[in-house]
Amino acid sequence: MACISLVGSLCASANADQAAAEDDAYTMAMKSSAKGYKIAPVSAGLLGGGQVFEVIIPVQAGNDYVVLVGKDAYANDMSLYVVSEFGSILNKDYRSGVSRAGVQFRSDYSGEARAYVIMESAYKLGGFAVLVGQREAFKAYPSSQGNP
Repeated sequence: MACISLVGSLCASANADQAAAEDDAYTMAMKSSAKGYKIAPVSAGLLGGGQVFEVIIPVQAGNDYVVLVGKDAYANDMSLYVVSEFGSILNKDYRSGVSRAGVQFRSDYSGEARAYVIMESAYKLGGFAVLVGQREAFKAYPSSQGNP
């Protein structure tokens, strides 16, 4: 009986599709990329219902960031929380029944932020992929007023 259970567990992980989660995350990233964010893959993997994955994000004061989490067909519901190194929540996406998650925030400090991906519900194991985008703060140039 233990062998059947083990084989069932292996089949569950074989069903999860990490590549589909990555494709989903990149589809989400198109809009942010068009807004000037430089998007980079951070991590991808498999999580069961109730499991949490942590991502550390280096941040610079004044810059804008997006954190996007794509999913596969086995990830039913995910939440995303981004927390400053001081413990305050910078942004969160915890919409029930929505399996994708994404947030945007502007950092008011230089250091690290932590993103927590929570697989609220999955069919056995669900695939996920995390992308982080950064957009530098707008830099004002000296006025050319009075110059021809």
